[in-house]
Amino acid sequence: MNASAPRVATWLADRFLTSRTRESLIGDLMEQYREGRSATWYRGQVLRAIAANITEDLTAHKLLALRALGLGTALFVLFTIPVGWLSMIGFVWLANVGVSCQQWDGGFWCQFWMNQFTSELLVYAACALTGWIVARLHRPYGVAAVSLFSAGLLLWQCGMTLFFHRDPPPAEMSVSLTTVLAVSFVAMLGRSLAVLIGGLSATRRRILPDRQVLIPS
Repeated sequence: MNASAPRVATWLADRFLTSRTRESLIGDLMEQYREGRSATWYRGQVLRAIAANITEDLTAHKLLALRALGLGTALFVLFTIPVGWLSMIGFVWLANVGVSCQQWDGGFWCQFWMNQFTSELLVYAACALTGWIVARLHRPYGVAAVSLFSAGLLLWQCGMTLFFHRDPPPAEMSVSLTTVLAVSFVAMLGRSLAVLIGGLSATRRRILPDRQVLIPS
């Protein structure tokens, strides 16, 4: 008999599942897990339940889903415009103190850290704020709304990155296309995660007297 269910998967279920059957579902999964089901099975069931729950909410509220995408995109663009200006200030400062990717042959880690410290930290903050606003304005379906926007943002960024980096960098640049794409992917994934974190921080849970089930309020 297994002692306790995987904590991360249980936390995800408790945070992402918003239907009135959440408590009974988690209870059933834990019971089967303690009876001998594997941790992999438990995690898989949780992920399927989350995907089904979000899909159900978005399908039942299509206009809400469209509004979440539109509002999230507008806020993302609005908040990230100042980031471009501030990132140039950071880039110039690093260059003035002697930090240059030419010192490291333009490798992944140089490109990664230069990119992180000059712009991405600010972009992550903007993404978290965007996710927070999207979740707050789409209650009680904030989790579904912010999950949709987070996934949409990741897909949109991947498409734009592949479009603008179809050709390899100029020969005078000491960085390969693979390095550019790898750094871009890490940054894009971080932005989507920041949106989720910001959105989840805006959702509160309360206990309903009739069913004693936790749902976002």
